[in-house]
Amino acid sequence: MPPLNTGPIADALVREFLTRHGLTSTLAAFDQERPRGTDGISSRTELGKLLGLERALRKNKERGDAALKTCLEVAADFLNQKAVAARAAKPEEAAPTPSSQGPGPAEVARPVAAVEKEILATGPSLVAPSHTPARSTAQADSPPESPDASSSSLPVQEGSQQRRWGGARAAAPPTDELEVEDLDDLSIGAQPSVPAARPATAPQASHSLAARTAARAGAAAGGPRGKSIEIQEAAALKKLIFGSAKSKFNSAWMQGLYQNTTPGLGFGIVQTAGGPCGLIASVQAFMLRHLLADSSPGGLSAEHSREAYEQALARGLADILWQAGGERGAAVALVSGKRRFTPEEEDAVRASKLALDDVTEDVTVVRTSSYAETLAAVQGALKGWLAEEGSGVVMTLYSAILSRGIEKVHFDLEAVEGCDVKIMGAHNYCSQEMVNLLLVGRAVPNVFDGVKDLDGLVLTGIHAQGSVGLVTLFEHYKSMEVGEHLKRPKAPIWVVCSESHFTILFLNDVSQASREATEAAEGQMHLAYYDQLSKQDAPIKLSVSWDARGGAVPEDNLTPPLEHCIRTRWPGATVDWNGTDPIL
Repeated sequence: MPPLNTGPIADALVREFLTRHGLTSTLAAFDQERPRGTDGISSRTELGKLLGLERALRKNKERGDAALKTCLEVAADFLNQKAVAARAAKPEEAAPTPSSQGPGPAEVARPVAAVEKEILATGPSLVAPSHTPARSTAQADSPPESPDASSSSLPVQEGSQQRRWGGARAAAPPTDELEVEDLDDLSIGAQPSVPAARPATAPQASHSLAARTAARAGAAAGGPRGKSIEIQEAAALKKLIFGSAKSKFNSAWMQGLYQNTTPGLGFGIVQTAGGPCGLIASVQAFMLRHLLADSSPGGLSAEHSREAYEQALARGLADILWQAGGERGAAVALVSGKRRFTPEEEDAVRASKLALDDVTEDVTVVRTSSYAETLAAVQGALKGWLAEEGSGVVMTLYSAILSRGIEKVHFDLEAVEGCDVKIMGAHNYCSQEMVNLLLVGRAVPNVFDGVKDLDGLVLTGIHAQGSVGLVTLFEHYKSMEVGEHLKRPKAPIWVVCSESHFTILFLNDVSQASREATEAAEGQMHLAYYDQLSKQDAPIKLSVSWDARGGAVPEDNLTPPLEHCIRTRWPGATVDWNGTDPIL
């Protein structure tokens, strides 16, 4: 097996160090300049095993209040002790006697070289787990009944019971802090055990011409008929997204909305690289509304068929686009074939300075005037949107913008005078405006309720209760205010914004009793957490208990960021990870 790239290990060490020492500004800058990839490490247990530090971490824990906070410090302490021991064992090489002739450079470096040689000889061999590539050859089936577009909440599931998800990992003892479990009494220099193989959920996309051609062929075979996008409209789309028609989407955005094949996670969309997490998480939230509404008492089943996945995805996408169109119309974008430009169109490409990318200029737009038509158009385009190396993510963004209207999105973005008039965030990350467009149909820059007038400066927020909600770490840091429209959405599903990444938190049991419990002054509930980028290998179940009259829960730099986000919605809540390693 090939050696594991050390980059993700170094990234995880730095992120853990910055998090545990409360260096939030530096961490935010690091996340922007060094985005998380599909091979990122979010488990401290996994990090300790890869570095062979289990025994050192156990000994460090025994120090009590004097214990070092991070794996990086434990590793540095271990290496320093080895270096000191090596010098003590060979004092004659560390310093020459006054009467001897000065040593050469090689002799001066000998103790350090000896230590390096010893570390390389005994250190752990970093080996990547084997993977079975996940593939989705999903094809849209006949449309289900169109849901009522004006429905304000999910159907009540009677007789619900506590959710039991299949395929859950073996429970580990709950811990008060992030720590490595006492797995094996391994020596520090011994090779760590290799993690068990599991199905890969995020294969690296090659974005080859053949893959894009196959995706187009799928869309053309059964997709709806529409009209080729005008060159001027294509250039306006690019300019609205990037600030320039010359820009292109990077490889992270060239993926489809395909299904997670990991046991117990078949409800989930897979993200292959950092960047479009806000869009994917938002689509996942709307998709979950339908999966939960159709679920049996007790919540989601352990497995989901391809047919159930595709039906829920199509309905969730239709909800997003119909909402963005003000429930009066929508637009569905798809790539159905290579476009042949007329001489006039070639002139328009040059005049608009549109950068051709084999996607935007080939878009076909289907306009609809009812929810039923929107759902049918999405179902017709779905095969192309599902292709792993296709452009489903980009088509979702284009469809949302075209449904809202380029001019209206432009107006949304200009709600604050002087702001950048583009919807893409720094480093090709989703901006809050892009996420708001998907969540509530308007690309406004704020998440508080309504409109605020600050001495003539009008700030625009969320205009109505969301179908799904949002919680964010920025509110914990007092740099953002989330209003009741998103904190208390119609469905108990929240997009989570934490450290430049968007994920999903939801109430698995949507019975009336469980939904009412979320609004009680005190109580307990069980939330499910899903990170589409992390190669999560099992469902994560969180038990959340709170008492609004009980005061704040003590927090420190060791508190997982997800718990901070949860407490912005349920102040004073305590979170039990039920044996799952807390997310760093």
